[in-house]
Amino acid sequence: MPQIVLAHDRFTDGEAKTAEALIRYASDPVVAVVDRSASIDTAEPVVGAAGREIPVVRDADEALSLDADRLAIGVAPVGGRVPDDWRPDLRAALEEGLDIVSGLHDFLAEDEELAKLARGHGAELHDLRRPPPDQPIYSSQVLDLDATIVLTVGTDCSSGKMTTSVELVRALRDRGVDTAFAATGQTGLMLGADAGVVVDAVAADFVAGWGEKIVLDAHEATGADVIVTEGQGALSHPAYGAVTLGLLHGTSPHACVLCHDETREEKTTTFHEGRRFPVLDPVREWRRLQAVADPVRRPSLAGLSVMNGPLAIPDDHPFADVPQVDVLADGAHRLAAQVEAID
Repeated sequence: MPQIVLAHDRFTDGEAKTAEALIRYASDPVVAVVDRSASIDTAEPVVGAAGREIPVVRDADEALSLDADRLAIGVAPVGGRVPDDWRPDLRAALEEGLDIVSGLHDFLAEDEELAKLARGHGAELHDLRRPPPDQPIYSSQVLDLDATIVLTVGTDCSSGKMTTSVELVRALRDRGVDTAFAATGQTGLMLGADAGVVVDAVAADFVAGWGEKIVLDAHEATGADVIVTEGQGALSHPAYGAVTLGLLHGTSPHACVLCHDETREEKTTTFHEGRRFPVLDPVREWRRLQAVADPVRRPSLAGLSVMNGPLAIPDDHPFADVPQVDVLADGAHRLAAQVEAID
């Protein structure tokens, strides 16, 4: 199903994670990116060779001549709301019968104008952040699963957890390992994960239960030997540490991959009156993660996924024997080898 990606004002500033992932990894081809402020002709300057043949256009009308079936919203505006100046593009897509896939907090299917247009033109509106009806409580059933569970974790938000998860799944499959992907965000679901939930739409009491459920669902759907689960947030993050903890307990991983941006000194979130919180050293972050996971299952560290690295690791460093990779530059095969070696 060819798709157009809407990424107004964000495609070239490093904040269009969903758009970039769809171009790199989606099985359904991206035929155009819509960004009214981008001063580039193709997506190549943003995503490299994967974007060489993908035009960047100013509005949906320009893109609709490219024979797409779907428009995917590839950025998250502040507050997750639909900006009024996006509506002409959404209307144009629906009037051409394109489905729209959205991970926003505003539900397009509840927007009277857009819902009416969709009905009138045979299009569908998919709101991935709609809270799921189930409310599972963590049961510990996942501890009996006959599969290796891997969770990506990080020292901050936007530190490469989703990208590392997808690259690790690819690398394991390339090595002949039967692997499933469990997603916890809208991007992973758009990429066709084997199971998943947009976990920030889940009430706090049920985050661990959903973490367990998506691992069990992925295994039931595929019978895979390895389940790679996408992490969220960072345990040391004052705003998002709770979801990290819920997924850590819920997925009960045998191993983790720790994702880190070596150039980042402070958490990316903007706090009250400009208050800042530091990005912890990866060793400190990992020790905290391992300590809080320990009552359920103590995970090993399969490797480091480092953006803007590498880390300078001397021979006597606690991570001296831990592989570190830049998954976009080098792939995740060294991480995959570590996962394969888990007993």
